Amino acid sequence: MAASTTTHAGPSGMFRTDVDVTAGLAPVPPKPPVIDPRYHPMLERALAWAHGTHKIQDIEAACRSGRMQFWPMPHACLVTEVQEAPQAKVLHIFLGAAQPGYLHEIQTIAPLVYQCAQQLGCKAVTLLGRKGWARTFATATDGWVDRQCVFLAKEIP
Repeated sequence: MAASTTTHAGPSGMFRTDVDVTAGLAPVPPKPPVIDPRYHPMLERALAWAHGTHKIQDIEAACRSGRMQFWPMPHACLVTEVQEAPQAKVLHIFLGAAQPGYLHEIQTIAPLVYQCAQQLGCKAVTLLGRKGWARTFATATDGWVDRQCVFLAKEIP
């Protein structure tokens, strides 16, 4: 049976549909999740502070594309993203999450995060979070500076 030829206009010009580009190819298996489901409860708790900007599926898609990075630990995790401004590039910790009593795990991975930031040409590592982060190891022993920033949000219906 001969394939019919249909020509369509698309965003990059004309294309034909008379060729089956998938013929002879094995089906592509679904991509495994980037984030192990055991981290989902931790991430959901952290995402509650993000005012509905992201869901776990959004973070997975961003990690898969390389826009975000997932840093798993046994009982904690980080999600980072490189942010580029005209004068500087920073590695921003978008989410930090830990099971109760395991925040210290984030401290143990911090040197790797700093090394990654340096290799990416970042000038700093940043974190915007709830006030409790200012009382953690980050400011106590790791040289972070509390910038006393205010984050305000107004829901727009």
